[in-house]
Amino acid sequence: MSTTFNLYKLETNAKVNLYLMLGFLLFIPNSQAQLDIRSETGLSQRSLRRPLLAEDAFPFFSSRLDSDTIELTFLPADAHYLYQHRFSFSLQPAESDETTPLEAILPVGVSKTDEFFGAVKVYYDDLKILITLPATVEDKSEILVEYQGCADWGFCYPTHSIAVPLNAL
Repeated sequence: MSTTFNLYKLETNAKVNLYLMLGFLLFIPNSQAQLDIRSETGLSQRSLRRPLLAEDAFPFFSSRLDSDTIELTFLPADAHYLYQHRFSFSLQPAESDETTPLEAILPVGVSKTDEFFGAVKVYYDDLKILITLPATVEDKSEILVEYQGCADWGFCYPTHSIAVPLNAL
């Protein structure tokens, strides 16, 4: 009886091992086929990219050139660009919700056909923007800067807003 039980146990273990091995062999070609499909469609591990934070993709600094001119300098990351038409500048006085649009001088951009906006002007390189302040402005006011950009590989950032306090310049 004990010999019959041991043979039955050996036979069961052999069947389990055989099924595991067959499953493993069936899994390997399927996995390889999936990897090949991904590489053909551009979804290989090398092509998967993670977007930068907006602050890292489009860092900028500001300085006050004189009493009525502010200069903003944007430094887009490699393979990232800013839309010319998505820039907006306004002045917000201290303790007020009202804003006043500000005049800004932007350089000529590079022409691009964009999948989202069509024919646009964009900036890939360092970008200097001059903003003209009104004749009378409170020192506690802020300049509200809005901008939007994308990465060449297809990721577009939502509109980003930053407040630049004038008393810090």
